Amino acid sequence: MGSIDHALAVGNLWFTCSPSHWMYEPREKFEHEGRKLEWRPDCVMVFQLKLYAVEVQRSYPPGKNPWARKWAIYGMYFNGGHYKTAKYQEWAGGKIVAPNIIVITKQNPDTVRAGFDVVGRELLIVKNMT
Repeated sequence: MGSIDHALAVGNLWFTCSPSHWMYEPREKFEHEGRKLEWRPDCVMVFQLKLYAVEVQRSYPPGKNPWARKWAIYGMYFNGGHYKTAKYQEWAGGKIVAPNIIVITKQNPDTVRAGFDVVGRELLIVKNMT
């Protein structure tokens, strides 16, 4: 788990949105090209009948492209079809679903989008969910 401030920010999302389904910091292990990896969004939730994988980014991480590693994992996980066995699939009533992807941040959207390449998914960047 990250910092207490981060955990509170993610928890506040639950209170703000009142999602019908919620998973805090799920960990989905998968193997891609012989590498053992893990997809770890801050939460997965159903809000207004839509499934979302959410990243809450309160700080400005260092580095030239701080989002590149995160989006590489997202790309391998979703583009490789590994999401089809995710725990949240239990909510889908027998269908296979892929979540919408949201980042809640005050960072520049171009910085956040850098390296995002999940086929068939749009990256939504918002400052808050209210």
